[in-house]
This record gives sequence, C-alpha cells and structure tokens, in this order.
Amino acid sequence: MLFRSIFYFTPSLGISQLIYYYGEEFDNWKDKLIISSLKNKSLYLLDIDIRNNSIISSEQYYIGNRIRDLIMLPSGKIVCTTDDQKIIYISAQDNNKYKFSKYYFDLPLDEDN
Repeated sequence: MLFRSIFYFTPSLGISQLIYYYGEEFDNWKDKLIISSLKNKSLYLLDIDIRNNSIISSEQYYIGNRIRDLIMLPSGKIVCTTDDQKIIYISAQDNNKYKFSKYYFDLPLDEDN
C-alpha cells in the first residue's frame, strides 16, 4: 500500500497524537482529524476530503499545556493528558460547539522518583 503526505505544518507542531472524531459532543467536529501539539500547546482540527485525499482546512484551539495524549470518550467528549501531570476534560458549552470547558485534575505523583 502506498501512502503519501497530504498535509504538513511548517514549522513543526511537535505532534503527539492524532484521532479521527466521530463523536456526538461537537457536531462541527464530526468526521475530522484532531491533532495534539506538544510545542504549540494546542489542538488542531483538520477538515478532510477523503475522496480527493486532501485537507480542506485547519483550525487551532489553544489549550495552554503540552498535550501528550488524547482520547475520545464514548460520549464524544475529549480527554487529554499533559506533560505537567494534568488531565484536561473537554466538552461543549451552551450548544456553542466551538467553545469548551477545561477541568484540571492532578495525577498522583510517583513518590519513588
């Protein structure tokens, strides 16, 4: 199988994770790629055109933490883990699909280190 690059960021974002969004929480994010960035402390939303193998648009959502990993919950909400021992829970607010709430939870520190 042959793969080719269809989009790239210059300068590099320090991409840490990529997921395909098919959830219900953010209607306007459905069928898009979500990329997490270490360097820019942001999430990027890429609108994809599968038929033409191209990216239509890219949007940046500044989070303020170096995002290490992200997952989509069955509800469609997004959970991120960060380099500074935080978990960020992202959900829609007031039916405005482009706003989200962040909640920080401290992860337990390993006492042996």
